[in-house]
Amino acid sequence: MPVDRRRPTVFPWERRRFLALLAAAVPSAAAAGFQAPVQAPGGTPARDLAARDLSARDLAARVAELERAVRPAGRFAASLLVAADDAPPAVKDAADYVCDGVDDQEEINAALEALSNDRSPAFGSQGGSVGLVGRSFSISAPIRLRAHCEVQGQGRMVTTLQATADLDGGEEQGVFELNSPDTQYTGVRGLGIHGGSDSSCSGIFYEQGRGTEWDASHLLSNLYIYRTGHHGVYLVNGPGDSRLRAGVLDTIRVIEAGRRVTRGASGYVIDSPDACIANCESGLAAGHGFQLPNANTQLANCKSWFSGRSADGFGQGNGFHLDGHRISLVGCTAQDNYGHGYFIAGGDHSISGAVADSNGYNGGGGSGRGTGYTGSGFYLRGRKGHPSTVQGTSFDRKYDGANVYQQYGVQFAEGAARVNLVLSVGRVAVQPVGGEVPPGSRVSLVS
Repeated sequence: MPVDRRRPTVFPWERRRFLALLAAAVPSAAAAGFQAPVQAPGGTPARDLAARDLSARDLAARVAELERAVRPAGRFAASLLVAADDAPPAVKDAADYVCDGVDDQEEINAALEALSNDRSPAFGSQGGSVGLVGRSFSISAPIRLRAHCEVQGQGRMVTTLQATADLDGGEEQGVFELNSPDTQYTGVRGLGIHGGSDSSCSGIFYEQGRGTEWDASHLLSNLYIYRTGHHGVYLVNGPGDSRLRAGVLDTIRVIEAGRRVTRGASGYVIDSPDACIANCESGLAAGHGFQLPNANTQLANCKSWFSGRSADGFGQGNGFHLDGHRISLVGCTAQDNYGHGYFIAGGDHSISGAVADSNGYNGGGGSGRGTGYTGSGFYLRGRKGHPSTVQGTSFDRKYDGANVYQQYGVQFAEGAARVNLVLSVGRVAVQPVGGEVPPGSRVSLVS
């Protein structure tokens, strides 16, 4: 059961916030019972010994008083601390909730519930931050995020949430989930998610409904997601007028998604529109690195490598699998994936600064001997009437006449859509271009 210490928590930024609020709201501070500073002779503020000796508890109480004075009731954010079972005794004593190493999601969920009433800003949502302190939390059921709340660890290589065998719900279950389909504006930062050897869920699974505002705007930042049974990150629109839009994913490393369980798992499945993804990586995913079946997704400085390595053999994992529409990729790299570097279906895409390095790694069972190719640098299928622009480079860095990987620098599927292609191609297994260039295309190759 959750252990609620009910002890005010003071994070470092709260001290700064206290001073800023005090400076900006002198009338409200006076109304809340704060006295004006005492001036010593000569205009120098006298030292208030009582204020100087304030404990962390007293300071937190004053912050709460001041916030109640300067902001409407029920509209101020709070911070709660959850300590892991392996946290030092002093940390546990200062925490609001203390875990015992079993079903630790109960304490985390209790803290989230205490912070939020799951309403939109227009209806007086509270919200706040749950800080996780300690190295390891054992998670046997989903952590259910509440509206306007964030869960923050001490760093993605410091705080780890370890999934247990009880998390066996498949791809539509995650260590982190939304409390309801209408939950919006959540955040997860600075922690690691470990799937372990027994669980068979995704790292993060969000299914969004209509919500109360136009965009859900969830934030995922500075995360390390390792060896999940299914997808590393899976965002999907729910039925009806779903508003899982405008999500932000920044600095996330997903390694070995689904490799133990199924070749259908990908590092990222972003089946929601208008997502912004930056500085993210997928390595050794059983399926694709980045699977993008929706529209208006933007990626910058992302990388996928060794996609297609699963427990039941080598698969056809593509680095970037684009089968949605109006997707933008800038400065991305696909390296050593077992399928294609970039599988480009759908249409109206804009791809620039893309690097395809030695993909088709499954040729000859991963030996790279050129027998049984499975991938090219860029594979263009497209959709008629929806041309795309592709600019980048495609090469086989290991090519020496015998050891070869990518079948083509760029390959056109039968019936591919028109394309504006500017590509440098070098050291590729068979030839720079495979298939017939679609009529109406503009192709510029340097090889």
